[in-house]
Amino acid sequence: MVARSLDEISSQDVAKLPEDQFVHVFLPLLAGDPELPYPVTMADWISIAGAPCKPVDVFDNATGQTLFRVPPVFDYHGINPVRDIHNRAAGQGAFTDIIATAATLAGLHPNQAKAFVEQSLRQRANFMNNTAALVPHVLEWNAILRRYGREPLYAEFERALSKALAARARDPTPPDTYEDF
Repeated sequence: MVARSLDEISSQDVAKLPEDQFVHVFLPLLAGDPELPYPVTMADWISIAGAPCKPVDVFDNATGQTLFRVPPVFDYHGINPVRDIHNRAAGQGAFTDIIATAATLAGLHPNQAKAFVEQSLRQRANFMNNTAALVPHVLEWNAILRRYGREPLYAEFERALSKALAARARDPTPPDTYEDF
């Protein structure tokens, strides 16, 4: 409930950028072009967005209508500094718990503490790099890149996802076929 409220509050405060400025100044930067027409950096983009985890709405210069939303450059959903039972269930202990456990283990056996920290950070990295969490951003970016005649990101992945979703739509499993235990 609180997370949903925070998401609603943060979505109300979205920066806006005219389409021509996005296309000519920032799209080359965000698309990773080797030569930039203007000397801008990610810091410039983040200063417009307000934070790395905030999206930016791009609007039509003539009508003022929002055309699309550029996803944030950093998705904060993979990192939750608050103690959360759902993160623990997903194998994600709070950073403070990881450090406290490592400190306890270090007193007994330093190599065991090092292995514990490495394993915990690897699990955290795997959670943050979860493909399912990145899919909406990739699809949004692909729509933006196609709009301006650019090559989409992970085109093979998008085709495979489309096929999987189409297959699921053709052959859904009725809810009453699951067994209750």
